[in-house]
Amino acid sequence: MVLRVLVLGRTGSQLGQDLGGPVGVDDLVAQRAAAPVVDRDDLPALVAPLACLDIVAQSTAPTAEAVAAAGARCVGLAHVRRLQRSLPNICYSASVVCPMSGPPLADGAVLVADGVIVAVGHASDLAPSADRHHHLDGVLLPGLVDGHTVLEHSDVRAIARPGPFHMWLRAVLGYTRGWDGERWMRSAHRGVQDALRHGVTTVVDSVVRGPAVPAAGRAGLRGHSLVQVMMVDITEHDAVLEAVRTSLSRPANGRTIGVAPHSPYTLGTGVLQALGALARELGRPLQIRAAESNAEIAAIRQGDGPLVDLATEAGLDVEWAPDGVGKGAVGYLDSLDLLAPGTSVVHGVWADLAEARMLARAGVPVVCCPRANAMLQVGEAPLERFAEAGTPLALGTGSAGCTRSPASQKTWASSGRQAFETSPSLLGKNQHCQCTQKGATSS
Repeated sequence: MVLRVLVLGRTGSQLGQDLGGPVGVDDLVAQRAAAPVVDRDDLPALVAPLACLDIVAQSTAPTAEAVAAAGARCVGLAHVRRLQRSLPNICYSASVVCPMSGPPLADGAVLVADGVIVAVGHASDLAPSADRHHHLDGVLLPGLVDGHTVLEHSDVRAIARPGPFHMWLRAVLGYTRGWDGERWMRSAHRGVQDALRHGVTTVVDSVVRGPAVPAAGRAGLRGHSLVQVMMVDITEHDAVLEAVRTSLSRPANGRTIGVAPHSPYTLGTGVLQALGALARELGRPLQIRAAESNAEIAAIRQGDGPLVDLATEAGLDVEWAPDGVGKGAVGYLDSLDLLAPGTSVVHGVWADLAEARMLARAGVPVVCCPRANAMLQVGEAPLERFAEAGTPLALGTGSAGCTRSPASQKTWASSGRQAFETSPSLLGKNQHCQCTQKGATSS
């Protein structure tokens, strides 16, 4: 038996125009079916993603307050047919509907009116209010949340190979060094298209050059676009801070602009601290890759190893070298007052229990990227340790340069396999939520 999974997200003709080709909802299965689940021409031009499915599933119409809190337009079922609209009411039903804000619904459905999700409940209750009805003999999910990605790295997938992390980092820097603006833009658009084709409707994206921001905004992807800062030391402190401040003031077409200091080992201490202070001052999200590899721990704690060599070759004058700071990467961030609400940490593979508790106390989520970690041979995120500490978790795909393919379902599967091998008790709704509801709140 093939499990068929449909993910509701943004799609339609305008999206196809934005991305230079048709985009629809894929039949996301372990063995891909030959035909799409639904007629793509019947899909609404705009279907609100995760936030609108965050309405508690009931057999009656949701309250106006519940719909408003979910970010959807306030529409009661009794008034659905009175809407002046250009799109039909569509009921998407499935053997199982997972609203994430409540238990899975057998024979559930999602009602879409005028391109907006207005209700989640039992198919028998919602079908009478629909003009059209599509049924999936499988599982219907909300749009997935990618808690960490680099849309502009879509074309870097060409060099994705298993290997040591520090060698991969050198390869990516070398591969993209000669890219012009057009190449970055094409890669960003492919990244957006890949995300949508695999059921992702919300992304936290590290922006390297800039074109991913308008590309994601036009396509209707929700989430954050974070200005990535990398290979900067104290000599460029003032100029970089001013440039980031300017970037944060620019319009972003529905997305939130934040800051992504790349990592402790690619930035001077003062620069890293100043970027965190800037994010707090402006109330913007902050995301930092940390405790990803043993090489990073060696660099920060002791001031040696291949990542120190990389910083030296780049001519960086960083405060943490040459002797290190005597702390792990997460402890180092804590000493700089960077662990606070609004911050998220990516990877955390080498975080110890004390650091996991630091993150939990500060309310800082860890975005786990299991497929990227496997490709770069850095180890596995300590899920049981995070569970013991109460650390919030989300899932991400990471750079396309270390995942080969963008499918978030594969990341989900990797996380599930790791959780089962570590502790079967970590499976269940908690793991599903990392890709949806918890992914949104953690990011």
